[in-house]
Amino acid sequence: MKRWRWLSLAVAMAGTVQAGLLIGFSDPTTGDPVGGSSLDGFANSSGWSSVANDAQEDNSGIYGTGTAVSDAANSNDTSWKLFPASVGVTASIDFAVTNNTGSAVDLAWFVFRGCARKATAAEDYSVEILGGGSLTAGVIDSDTLPIAQDGYIGYDIDLSGLADRTLEDGGTATFRLSVSGNSGNASTDNTYIDNVAIAADTSSFAFNLNPNDSLTFESDYPATVSTNEIVASFIGEFSSVQIENLVVTSDSNEFSVLTSTPFTMNDPNPSNALLKIEFDATLAGPIGPAVDAWSTTGSVDVVWTEVGNGTMNTNEIELIGRFRNPAVGFEIDSSLVMSLGYPDTAVTNDLTVSYDQGRPGHTNVQITAINILDASTNGFSTTTSPFTLTDPAPSNSTISIVFDNSGGQLGSKDTATANVEVVWGELGGSTNYTETVPVSVQYVNLPQGVMQLLMANPIVGVDEPHGSPQALNDFGLLTNKWYGQNISYNTDGYLKQTSGTGNNRSSFNIIESGTAGQDNFGPVDTVALTNGLYRYDFVYEVISNSTPAVWSIDAYALVGQEAFSVSNNTDYVSQDPTTGNVEYNGPVGHGTAYPEQHPSGSLRGSNAVSKTTGSVYLNVQDGMDAMFHLSSSGAPEIRLYELTLTREGEYDPNAEDPNPPNSVIAADFSDLSATNSIFAGLDQTDTNTNGVNNTWRGTLTSWESQALKSVAGDLNSKATAIITRSGTSGYDDVGVQDTIPLTSGEYELTLDIDITGGFPSNESVVRVEFYALSQDSTGNVNQVRIKHTENALLSDYMIADGTAAFTLLGSKTYTANVTEKMTLSGMPVQDGQDVALVFYHAFGPDLKIDNVLLVRTGDVVLSGYDGWASGFTGFFDTALDSDPDGDDLSNLMEYALNGDPTDSGDAASIKPVVSTVMDGGSNWLYHVHNERTDDGTLSYVVEAGNNLVFTNWNSAGIEFVDESASVGNYKSVTNRTDTDASAEFIRLQVEK
Repeated sequence: MKRWRWLSLAVAMAGTVQAGLLIGFSDPTTGDPVGGSSLDGFANSSGWSSVANDAQEDNSGIYGTGTAVSDAANSNDTSWKLFPASVGVTASIDFAVTNNTGSAVDLAWFVFRGCARKATAAEDYSVEILGGGSLTAGVIDSDTLPIAQDGYIGYDIDLSGLADRTLEDGGTATFRLSVSGNSGNASTDNTYIDNVAIAADTSSFAFNLNPNDSLTFESDYPATVSTNEIVASFIGEFSSVQIENLVVTSDSNEFSVLTSTPFTMNDPNPSNALLKIEFDATLAGPIGPAVDAWSTTGSVDVVWTEVGNGTMNTNEIELIGRFRNPAVGFEIDSSLVMSLGYPDTAVTNDLTVSYDQGRPGHTNVQITAINILDASTNGFSTTTSPFTLTDPAPSNSTISIVFDNSGGQLGSKDTATANVEVVWGELGGSTNYTETVPVSVQYVNLPQGVMQLLMANPIVGVDEPHGSPQALNDFGLLTNKWYGQNISYNTDGYLKQTSGTGNNRSSFNIIESGTAGQDNFGPVDTVALTNGLYRYDFVYEVISNSTPAVWSIDAYALVGQEAFSVSNNTDYVSQDPTTGNVEYNGPVGHGTAYPEQHPSGSLRGSNAVSKTTGSVYLNVQDGMDAMFHLSSSGAPEIRLYELTLTREGEYDPNAEDPNPPNSVIAADFSDLSATNSIFAGLDQTDTNTNGVNNTWRGTLTSWESQALKSVAGDLNSKATAIITRSGTSGYDDVGVQDTIPLTSGEYELTLDIDITGGFPSNESVVRVEFYALSQDSTGNVNQVRIKHTENALLSDYMIADGTAAFTLLGSKTYTANVTEKMTLSGMPVQDGQDVALVFYHAFGPDLKIDNVLLVRTGDVVLSGYDGWASGFTGFFDTALDSDPDGDDLSNLMEYALNGDPTDSGDAASIKPVVSTVMDGGSNWLYHVHNERTDDGTLSYVVEAGNNLVFTNWNSAGIEFVDESASVGNYKSVTNRTDTDASAEFIRLQVEK
């Protein structure tokens, strides 16, 4: 059944509105008048607007309260009157409606009534859509209005044929109703428009039952009768639903209907009707204090119809009736977890037991046995004997479980497990039941080391707040303390580090080299921090409900810190406990001191973490201090429950950042000893001279804050470089010396570059360049030189003498300040070539270079003839003029014609094909051969001659005919020559 929702044009002349009424309108589907209908969900009076164009509005009445459709129009009607301003003028009225239903609707009808007062009035009308939503603008209907004495005529314009008629939720559609054709403009030359309406298609209807599949009844002894209900509801405008019947089916008539039928539901959701059904357990099965539970089933058919639809519908719902007569309910803890900490040797904990009374006649519960089963080690026992529970819940009793570790069965962090078996029964009953509860105990004895903290024990030295950078060599202030911002001790057994939603807060613990850290566990037995590889182990948790959020737990070795001085503190590391950014904020080096972190020295994240264990590594030499650091950014809460620092082994010189395999250059400048390879004040470097290999060379070059710095100035240009000679291992200041010798192959370069100082002129520039150098191994005849400085634009800083040469393998240019990691890859170095990494910068920008890594990524990719030759197994004699397979084709011809230099039988298939062909009455000598299409160094020449003794080969008489498309880097080429001479010969010449 189709339904329409009318959109009332409750528009008043002179602004007066009769809201939401549809008086004198006819339903376009039935023709019946509709009066007083309201428009649920659509904007009524406040959602409509009207504009009269080239006409006047009659202020004498209120729109919407006029006569019925069948009444004749007259001058007293409270209709919309249009007074044309002059003869022949089109008058129009615009109507706008807004959809406030909550969902998109399809417009269905535009309805109005109208007539012309007399023959001289405007009687031609048109209706058009001006726009709105997805509606297409344009005229949708036009016709002629009747003269007044004929009465109003209703015009019901069907919108269902429009290509797009959807009005989105919240969308507004505007219609224009125009009249024209008046031959007079007297005050009586009026056109009347009344009862304008728009209808939207709202065809949805739904009938719902809840539950819609099954309905359960429960009768708990001694009760025998229970009721339940089905909630019926429907969705649909201008609809009602009649519940015709409720038909119950069951084996013993244990289900019955309590709701009378039939009845009618007039209101859609949220109104509803309750269909009540009763279950009587006495009609379906045995009832008594000792009867076990049972169930039965039936069904109910809900018979209903949509009023006016004529169709009967049936929904079937299963009915489930249950008689319940429970036995006693015995309750015991589902598990028991115990913790035993050094120096204690035994621990006791309790299992809680209780019961709910069951069937009449059975009272109390007797526990007849308590057994320890499946123990992973000895030490478990119980001190509780069998007993009787005399009071049901909420009263309860306990069973005590003991674990004794005096025999040393468990080491630190070891766990023992067992099962506790409890046998019980009801007094008065004959059945025994068994419950099994898993039990575990963990033994905690923190390992002896530099630090031992168990936050469950009281902890001292939590010092906060501090909001400014702190020198970490002030051991008088920092020793055996937690120092920072938003760090606190919680008596629930944890240290807590927090921050705000828009900032960073951090705290730290410092251990000076040669001293012991904090110890609040057992006897004080921590040891001094010395040379070695150490591990911080901890139990932690992170609470995080904000975004963005960053948290971290870090360990640092503090390198090169001098003795603290209030007046002259130069070489030290500092930490700012508070910043205004949601980002990690770590320690900063000053002078020659710096923080150093093991590759596994950090644990960081952004999400919440349930309580668990973690570890970070620390690699220190004598004289280095230790820092444990907590950082919270964006409001995460770090909870630290336990912390130890133990020595794992000897100091690992290559642990900080081990070089990747096949590294030729590895530089991180972290150690001050890197300055031994930095040479400043040089005007020029002869790159093949002894002593230049693996040194950083330039003019204003220096080591600064663990990086290589090169300064140009606004009026100078600089070229700072490092040279690595063929066959020698490259520069390496990262851990142990493990770079490999420079050989032929493809290489990749990565480095961190920090460009500062600005680019004040058009000539300001920075270039990072990587060159291959072909030169004599010594001497100054055939060599490459690098000029390092010039008081002007240094355009010729790379100079090749004699037969020496340099080849730019990769480069990157910068014209603005930047800090980034850059990469140059796919750079081929040939046998015997040296390489130079050059940093050129001119007129303003300065550089800092760090983490330079040159890695051999593979062999040089061969191309051309060499690449072709490498594809044949057992092909060793690769000279171009050789013929190792003996088929009278040289290697060059095999390469040029798509042959196999190792196959002696392929010559016939690749040699040129010569034939004679008649064309245009003449004989021609045709020649067809293969040509490579991927090697420009090959030349193919077809020549003809008529005397093999006195050779007269030339290409003058050769005529090109055609060539094929390239397939697999080869094409077929056809040439010809005439055969006018008494003898004619043709050949192919290939050169490379």
